[in-house]
Amino acid sequence: MANQQQPPDPPHDYGQPADRRREIEKDPILRLFLQDWDDEKKQMLLSVESYRGRCNAAKAELYQLMGFYSVFQGVVFTAVSTASKLTCETSFFPAVLSGLASIATIVSVHYKLDYYTIEKVKFLKAQHQSGNIIKKVRKLRGNGASFNFASLGDPEVQKAELQEKVNDEKKRRRWIWWIVMLFLALFTLVILSSCIIVPCWDLDQHKLKGCTFHGLCWWDKGNATTTG
Repeated sequence: MANQQQPPDPPHDYGQPADRRREIEKDPILRLFLQDWDDEKKQMLLSVESYRGRCNAAKAELYQLMGFYSVFQGVVFTAVSTASKLTCETSFFPAVLSGLASIATIVSVHYKLDYYTIEKVKFLKAQHQSGNIIKKVRKLRGNGASFNFASLGDPEVQKAELQEKVNDEKKRRRWIWWIVMLFLALFTLVILSSCIIVPCWDLDQHKLKGCTFHGLCWWDKGNATTTG
């Protein structure tokens, strides 16, 4: 009958692993596969740890770079807002300094994000391959002479699963790239605007002063020429 109760599992045989090992040792093909897979497993686990270390190092460098950038821009903003000798005529210089630092940071972050994505993909591939090898070793050691190579599954299916993981990871990294770049661009825009607006704002008139070179700002030169 379809609903017939299944018999209980047989009691565990504590001598079974030793029996399986003897079966593998007697079979030269199984012994060779087990040795190759053990060696490959060790190499892949070392690769996984190596790529993990590279990913962590790249992530730490990114955090450090953005931290230094934030601190530097904070120092520039503090200097602009508190320096008594900084006038509207000299506001152009901290703005240029801040802009150059922003360009250098954005370029560096772009390359470091790309490097992190490359290493992350390598890590995922090594992790996936090591997981498959570990499964092979466990199945072979658990089944011994009754091991069936067909039970390992279709390599093409495994390859497709890995490619799907890689594509998902690349998509996530692309979104992170856009978010980070948007944050840096907006942060840079705020700092650059502050470098001009803070020293050039007329508190009495509630507008930007006429200033900078020859007593006029670049936004006032057109009006001055027309008036003349």
